[in-house]
Amino acid sequence: MINGGVEKRVTSLSTALVVVILFLGVVPLVVQADGPTLVQVSPASKTVSAGQTFTITVACTPGQSIKSYELKLLFNPTLLQANSVSEGTIFNGYTTFFNDGTINNTAGSIVDIYGLIIGAGTVSAPGSLVSVSFTAHLASGTSSISLSDVGVTNETAYVPITVTNGTVTLREFTLGVTLDGSGSVTKNPNQATYPYGTVVQLTATANTGWTFGSWSGNLSGSTNPASITMNGNKSVTAHFTQNQYTLTITIDGSGSVTKNPDSATYTYGTVVTLTAVASTGWMFSSWTGDLTGSQNPKTITMNGNKAVTAHFTQNQYTLTVTIDGSGSVTKNPNQATYAYGTVVQLTAVADSGWIFSSWTGDLTGSTNPASITMNGNKSVTAHFTQNQYTLTITIDGSGSVTKNPNQATYPYGQVVTLTAVPGTGWAFSSWTGDLTGSQNPKTITMNGNKAVTAHFLDAAPPQISGVARATSNPLDTDPLYGWVNVSCTVTDNVAVSQVILRIHNPSGSWNNVSMVTRTAGKYYYRTTTAFSTAGNYSYSIWAKDTSNNANTSSNVVFSMPPNWDVNSDGTCAIFDLVLISNHYGENGAHGWIREDADNNGEIQVLDLVYVSNHYGESWW
Repeated sequence: MINGGVEKRVTSLSTALVVVILFLGVVPLVVQADGPTLVQVSPASKTVSAGQTFTITVACTPGQSIKSYELKLLFNPTLLQANSVSEGTIFNGYTTFFNDGTINNTAGSIVDIYGLIIGAGTVSAPGSLVSVSFTAHLASGTSSISLSDVGVTNETAYVPITVTNGTVTLREFTLGVTLDGSGSVTKNPNQATYPYGTVVQLTATANTGWTFGSWSGNLSGSTNPASITMNGNKSVTAHFTQNQYTLTITIDGSGSVTKNPDSATYTYGTVVTLTAVASTGWMFSSWTGDLTGSQNPKTITMNGNKAVTAHFTQNQYTLTVTIDGSGSVTKNPNQATYAYGTVVQLTAVADSGWIFSSWTGDLTGSTNPASITMNGNKSVTAHFTQNQYTLTITIDGSGSVTKNPNQATYPYGQVVTLTAVPGTGWAFSSWTGDLTGSQNPKTITMNGNKAVTAHFLDAAPPQISGVARATSNPLDTDPLYGWVNVSCTVTDNVAVSQVILRIHNPSGSWNNVSMVTRTAGKYYYRTTTAFSTAGNYSYSIWAKDTSNNANTSSNVVFSMPPNWDVNSDGTCAIFDLVLISNHYGENGAHGWIREDADNNGEIQVLDLVYVSNHYGESWW
């Protein structure tokens, strides 16, 4: 203790006191009451980074004039390292003695720091007592900067002081994470700041459709999770890339698919519109794979590699064949439907009695077989026409044939009814040619040209007409003087083969004599002997034709008078006439009027003369 000063000050200021004594002599050190002198760590709090070298100042604001100071500085040696102590500015302009103290970084102290003005002089202006250089350890935390054993004097004594300590905080480090792409990064531990040396595990988690790629900044590589040691503020970027997906299109059938957008690969979530375009003759039917249904166009969302098959079906077309007439059509190939472009051969096959004529509709012409290409639904009509046949009717005899139906020609299969109609006096006999038998009516089926002969037979007997008789005048049974001529007309449908004059004699016998032809159809018989006997006669004419049809005329009755030479005396005299008249019951005045040649009402000799002259004979 110097002059009653505090004992502890002697130790700390021993060296300084020696100096003071040398310059000032012995001065008693006492604490003088006055306004307090402020001694404080400046800045009161400071934040530094690990490894950072920084300066802490011990500032002084004198409450009165001061001349010297002493202090000890304490710190956390795990956080800070004291490097050096420098004299402050408070005694600038004066000659000073300064001791930078003893640094003990193990204990965290700097002891024996002091300074004083040599010689006369004090200061009252604020200033710094010392500046201490520290380096922050690679750590974090807060170290107090504490002032201990602080003493400030004026020229004679210690002055009251107020001490304010400070702190140094080794700041914690930030870990900034930036996202490039779509995803997230978790930090473990997850803190706003990290003490120096903290190992933080970063785990990148890609969002759906994205993939973590790499780290950049204060972390590199693509390891995930990855660790980073916090030895400073860190900035890390996690790079995410969108997943690129392929869209594979497969074609089933014939067609194509357009993609919009059309890319080799697609990022996650891209919506691609697929449009199926069928080739000619094909039709889109459906999607399979990662796309289903038949909607077209249709969208697909790329959330993975996709494979889609577009199914196309060939258009199936119908081929409708209509038959006009009678026949059939074969199709090769024969199918219910046909794919686009199929070539179908159509062959028309006519039924019996028919003939193929032409195609109409989607096929024209008359080529057979003919081909049609199926590029749509087709309708074809095959036209068949019936064969037309003639039916020739020939008449043998007299008659006609009716045809039902009556046509110039007949189609195949037509059934025609033939009815033979005989002419008058004729009878149907039979059919020949393409129709046989005698049935009437009779049918014939037209399966070709037909020729039929209808045979009619003469069924009528000869017709006898114009039967006449001419006689000599006078009528005489004597063949020398009398004659009878019987004539008639005989007609027949065919021909007359025989005409017979049948004479029934007065005796009851019959004479059949042939009549001869004078002109066509005219027959006669002149006889001088057949009527040689006087009496009642009858005759008829029997005629036969070449068909053996016979006819007999009605019976004609007449009388042959006796010969004029009734008494057979060799002369025809009045007496013969008298006998004749008597025979017929007539008197002379009304004799046989037929012999009244001169038509005077009497049979006289003159009448006989006329008769004789008529025949060129003498009557006696």
